[in-house]
Amino acid sequence: RIRNMVDAFGSITWWGFSPAIDLLDKDLVSELGIVPSEREINVLMIGAGDVRHVLKTLAQNRRLKRPKIKFYIIENNVEVLARHLLFLSIVLETADQLGLQEKAELFLELYGNLLIRQQVADYIKTKSEHLIRMVTDLDYARKVFPFVDLTQLKYKERDFLEGVFKFWKRSDPAKFDVSTLWDQRLRYLLKARYDARLGVFDWDYSMKLQDKASVIHSKQYKHWRETGIAFEKREGGYELPNRTLASGLILKKTGESVLRRGYWGDMINSPYLGFGIETENEDLLKKANNVHTRTACDVAEYNVTSHVHELLTGTKYEGASGTIIEEVPEEKSSDPHYLHPVDATVVFLPSNSAAGLPAKEKYAKLFDVVYFSNSMVHHLTPDMQAVFADNATVVLETTKFMLDLRPEQSEEFVKKIIGMATAAGCKPSKPCGYDNAH
Repeated sequence: RIRNMVDAFGSITWWGFSPAIDLLDKDLVSELGIVPSEREINVLMIGAGDVRHVLKTLAQNRRLKRPKIKFYIIENNVEVLARHLLFLSIVLETADQLGLQEKAELFLELYGNLLIRQQVADYIKTKSEHLIRMVTDLDYARKVFPFVDLTQLKYKERDFLEGVFKFWKRSDPAKFDVSTLWDQRLRYLLKARYDARLGVFDWDYSMKLQDKASVIHSKQYKHWRETGIAFEKREGGYELPNRTLASGLILKKTGESVLRRGYWGDMINSPYLGFGIETENEDLLKKANNVHTRTACDVAEYNVTSHVHELLTGTKYEGASGTIIEEVPEEKSSDPHYLHPVDATVVFLPSNSAAGLPAKEKYAKLFDVVYFSNSMVHHLTPDMQAVFADNATVVLETTKFMLDLRPEQSEEFVKKIIGMATAAGCKPSKPCGYDNAH
């Protein structure tokens, strides 16, 4: 018998547990007003789990014509970096390959759905070939996708990435029977309550989630809890496993450690939190008779679409009528073409490198903004202040949307991380409570 099948939060963060934020928002980084506009701003992100903050920050950066920005990203799992590379490449494909609406739908389907459509599976199979070439040939990666810097990864991590992309290429559903894996996790987590699981899902929604994110509709939340499918734009056809959500985990079996590939991600909080509960478009959050007229899926689609539009054009997204004009290479090639935002770069750092950053001279006082997720905030140690630039902003994710935690546990977590930040030389820039996501 296999034990330790991890809790409902999962052992790997496939999506973030808080809404996307602009990491250079003036209210968040008021002290950065002294940074000269010609100087590149450096942002360190530890454990964000997805590219939501990168995407929103870049969109705002382009629209507001702010200084150049360089992201340094550390994740716990190489599989998460593989998804980062995939989603950033989707966003920046040229319009002759993927239109704006197509990008948003493809992004969300791969982001939050356990099962995907045939055409999306075909896209992943083709894209994987390209991603393999990128991680195995850094000169090629620099040429076709200079926006992302893979040179800081260790050889073994690029080798691991190649293995991940090779797995994505496979087409045999039996090799990753994700619906069965999902159901096994449900049975393990709910035990005797499994047969009454719809009631459990309803309780979690009404007692834990609704007050925090009421735009997430109960029907959609419960459907995701049952099936693992969050975003259904098209009718039917979601039948093939989303291999980008596969990862390995070492489990105990009859006293021995075994590596098991499966779905080891979140099964309670939902993929709606990152893009689907806050938006600049207030019409999407309106209510009639105290009921939301739109859903988290609508909000997520609008947000991803607007972020992509603004990143590519530098203009505010005004709806579907807008046209994106891009410079498309004339030379025909079998390789995908990508746009390269001249004002940004994303650097992937090794997955175990956070603790070692303070000892490296090249990172001394480098980072103007540092982001810690709630699962990796243990890296916020007194030593870490060596990498903080003067007047740096440190952003800490709380456990507001971790549904299995009681309010007193979330409150205690906030007190703990404030203490950690204080020990690292920080002081609160605003009142901090567990009702805030950051």
